[in-house]
Amino acid sequence: MSMKSLLLLVLGGLLCYAAVSVSAQVSEKPTDLEVTKTIKASEIATDFELPITCDRSGNVYLKSESDGVSEVRKITTTGIRATTFSGASCPDIKVQVAAGLFVSSDERLYQVVYPAEGRYRYVLMFNRDGTCRSEVKLDTPFSFVPYQIVVFPSGTMLAAGLRWSADREVKAMWPFTALFSSNGSIVKELVLPDDVAIHKLGAEGDPRVTRPTNPSSNSAVARGAMRLGSDGNAYLMRRLSPAIVYSISESGSVVRRFTVDPGDPGFMPSSMQTAGDRLVVLFRNAQSNRTLLKVVDLAGHDAAEYVDPMDGGRPHLGLAFACYSNSPDRFTFLSTFDDDRLGLVTAEPRK
Repeated sequence: MSMKSLLLLVLGGLLCYAAVSVSAQVSEKPTDLEVTKTIKASEIATDFELPITCDRSGNVYLKSESDGVSEVRKITTTGIRATTFSGASCPDIKVQVAAGLFVSSDERLYQVVYPAEGRYRYVLMFNRDGTCRSEVKLDTPFSFVPYQIVVFPSGTMLAAGLRWSADREVKAMWPFTALFSSNGSIVKELVLPDDVAIHKLGAEGDPRVTRPTNPSSNSAVARGAMRLGSDGNAYLMRRLSPAIVYSISESGSVVRRFTVDPGDPGFMPSSMQTAGDRLVVLFRNAQSNRTLLKVVDLAGHDAAEYVDPMDGGRPHLGLAFACYSNSPDRFTFLSTFDDDRLGLVTAEPRK
């Protein structure tokens, strides 16, 4: 079997490693979403930089930058800024780049940051009031670029990203996922079933995951997502079409692997949110500008499928998917008003 054929098998979800087959369609025709509420926030809208997340109460956590300082704004469901979390409040770290976000059940915020100096990456933990609680160095023996993080109730952290390759002839970085203790030391490295295939796509310059201008990166990893499920497992998504999702326990075991298929390879995953026993992946088609949301249960079985009905060729619901709640399904998107104010758009299935 050729290497190309092997890659197609791996990425097509045909491995026997805890894989779950997910059908491409729930029904013949997806359900339209319609706007049920729009709130103009007190905030001026800025670029909607991923990841965007929310807590159990529906408050949205949005990354921004003020005077060159990385910040996260907590916006309530009524559109009011409740808290600002600033890297400047952690005095020992001069943040150059801020990456992944995680909000715990008690509304503490964790953020992955890259300091201006040194090769180590850190996790900043903030109290609910925005004050800096701690700064944890992710102590790896090699250069590691984390993009996603989940913090388990024990304080153990699961971080996913890219590490430098030991092969000097290969510019493409390797996927790297590991459990870290609350003090930043590695507890366990995870080797995920598709890591080799995803790395090979990057090393071969596949345009689905890399660009000639940045051959070391891999968007299947860098533009993925990770959330904590109601079952206590972390759900890590790789940005491929179909999207690959791993359910990972607090001990670092891969409980299951499944794919979420938009039914059209032109749709690429953009973001992922969880609520209750459901997980939703938002797919976008860059050519048609269309949006598709696939809802699955935590085993990967299809539950629902929704589309943005569009408005004049543009997404009708907003520019960024911020929050999801189920029973019944309800989605929150971010938009911008004509006066540049931030908008919170609630959408529900059309009846």
